[in-house]
Amino acid sequence: VLCDSTILVPQVSEKFSSYNWGFGDTVSNISISVEGSYVLSVIDTFGCAYTDTLNVQYAAPPIPTIPTQVFICDGDSAILSVSALFSSFQWSNGSTASSISTTSPGVYYITVTGTSGCFGYDTVQVLVNSLPDVVFNDSIMCNLEPFILDVGWYSSFQWSNGDTIQHPVITSPGWYGVSITDLNGCENSDSIEAVSY
Repeated sequence: VLCDSTILVPQVSEKFSSYNWGFGDTVSNISISVEGSYVLSVIDTFGCAYTDTLNVQYAAPPIPTIPTQVFICDGDSAILSVSALFSSFQWSNGSTASSISTTSPGVYYITVTGTSGCFGYDTVQVLVNSLPDVVFNDSIMCNLEPFILDVGWYSSFQWSNGDTIQHPVITSPGWYGVSITDLNGCENSDSIEAVSY
């Protein structure tokens, strides 16, 4: 069994007086790059004939399937993983495990060895999305009048007073916190003190 693109040169003794590979070649050694059955007939110096058959197959290369790109939020980690059924693993960061964890952006590649001893390759690009900025508007309440908090538009909001809308209305001074999630799924949080004059 050969790996993809491998050329096999069978090592046949050169002590015979004649060789016949069955398809016309009469040399002792040939180069094989196509799978199939190769029959060799030889005659020794005493005139005795011998025949043997070499069966050649090409193994499918192992494919360590991983995504082309992985997105994470700043501060989070990405788990890059391939099937644990391969014989060996070699990541570009030196790890020999089937999975690695990283917080750094960049291109990571892996080489795996299949059960037939053939190698397979794949790469993945890790991209890090920055966290959304929490920017509060003015926090001064005039004469305890209702006050609208606003940090801009995001996918979701969770305010400390229980609101999940973009513009909660507050009616009393105090500390108000918010956790926001952007379109990339990245989260950030902050708080502000609303004061009254």
